Amino acid sequence: MHEIASGQFIPNASDTAAGISDSFGATTNVINGGLECGKGAETDGSNARASFYASFLDYFGLPAEANCGCASM
Repeated sequence: MHEIASGQFIPNASDTAAGISDSFGATTNVINGGLECGKGAETDGSNARASFYASFLDYFGLPAEANCGCASM
């Protein structure tokens, strides 16, 4: 998760094929995997996590991230 959050994670071909990117959603996938991710639609947990993340980005004046979910991972 550290590599994803710090921008050091570079998805390989297997990651890309599985829908895993270098987005915030990938951190949710690391934390809770199949409980929140890969469901085809965002779960309540994934949505809440993404909402908190967006709030932190806004608070610190950082740019919003386009894809914070993990439904397709």
